[in-house]
Amino acid sequence: MVSALLFLNLKTYNMDFYQEIQSAIDSALDTQFFQGGALLAIIASIGYQSKSAFMWIWTRVIRAIKYSVYIDETNEELYSAFSTWYYTNSPKSFRNVFADITKGEDGKYKVRLRQQFDLNILRYKGRTLFVNKDRETLENSNTSSTRHLHNYTIYGFFARKAINRLLEECRLIKCNEAAELKTSRGLRIHFNDSSVWDWKRIKRVKAFDDIFFTQKKALLDDLTKYKNNELLYQKLNISNKRGYLLSGPPGNGKSTIPLAMAKDLGMNIYYVNLGNISSDGQLQSYMAEVEDDSIIVFEDIDVLVGNKSDLDRSGGTKDSTRVSFSSILNVLSGVFEPDNCIFVLTTNYPEKLDDALIRAGRVDMHLKIDNPTIDIARQFLERFYGFDPIPLSVDNYQLPIPMAELQDYCIRNSANPYTVVALLTNMTLQGTQTNDKN
Repeated sequence: MVSALLFLNLKTYNMDFYQEIQSAIDSALDTQFFQGGALLAIIASIGYQSKSAFMWIWTRVIRAIKYSVYIDETNEELYSAFSTWYYTNSPKSFRNVFADITKGEDGKYKVRLRQQFDLNILRYKGRTLFVNKDRETLENSNTSSTRHLHNYTIYGFFARKAINRLLEECRLIKCNEAAELKTSRGLRIHFNDSSVWDWKRIKRVKAFDDIFFTQKKALLDDLTKYKNNELLYQKLNISNKRGYLLSGPPGNGKSTIPLAMAKDLGMNIYYVNLGNISSDGQLQSYMAEVEDDSIIVFEDIDVLVGNKSDLDRSGGTKDSTRVSFSSILNVLSGVFEPDNCIFVLTTNYPEKLDDALIRAGRVDMHLKIDNPTIDIARQFLERFYGFDPIPLSVDNYQLPIPMAELQDYCIRNSANPYTVVALLTNMTLQGTQTNDKN
């Protein structure tokens, strides 16, 4: 009985509570302030939804009419080509620039201007294009030279065809640069300086017709086989490389022969100075930057790596370089080299070289570039004077002087070849008499 009465009282209390809430709501709805606030809330909700719809429509419209292209330094060829195009076609846009000094095609140093961070507007093919130059900071970079990534963003409205034509012009710029580089191959020497490859132009490069040594025909025959085997090597998945060791006394053309090879084959040529390389990683980075179809030269390799008694196997090479012996071997084995390359090692003392350095696969052909014989001297004099002035019949006699000294004699007696012949005759007679006595 008591429980039933409590239940009825609680029910009655709840009904009264709900009725009071309903009455409060009804009273609020009748007030102007509440009605105005509700109206504002409804309008704000409609406005918010309309703004979202408007932004969605606006985004779709912009997406349909705007065309944008992003170019950064990770694609170095396109980035440099567009930079060239940009400066050529819109030099007045370059208001904020980086300035540095670089070596021009003529070998002279020139001021180079590069666009700094800016937003420029230009007209191209009847369209307005926006070019934004910016850079991205790479937090994980270990070197200052790679700390920032420079980039261009090119965009415009209804400009797809115009921007694509611009990119095609950049492609043609790169093709023309590649063609010019190909025609200049063998006429430039690339050498490692500080942390980059530098180069200088050579005005005169001797061809093989102007170089005289006993094994020239053997070298030319081997180079012909090398050129003809390229497709075969590709088919067999074999690295298309060749290694030559040039040894002999100084002054006989060991340094000239690689240049003649570059000119004859139309290849780039790189002279590696291991003394300027601070680590194995830097050597690998240098090799990664060498272009395909290149000749890589290590001059006086015996000075750098010495012989077995000179080598400290824990360090790898002599104190003149901080590159390990194993890294040099890896380079010569073809681990880091570009496609279609030739290695040339020169030395005055081949007996000092470690067997591992000159084994087959690293050195494929050993050429001794020795002092000229009378027969080689005849070939040179005929080239120099236009006829053969030597009456001697001792063709196999080797002169006691190098080719550079013979050339010097000829230059100093360019108007009187028989003075040179008399000198060579005395050398030959003295040499043969000494051999007869022995």
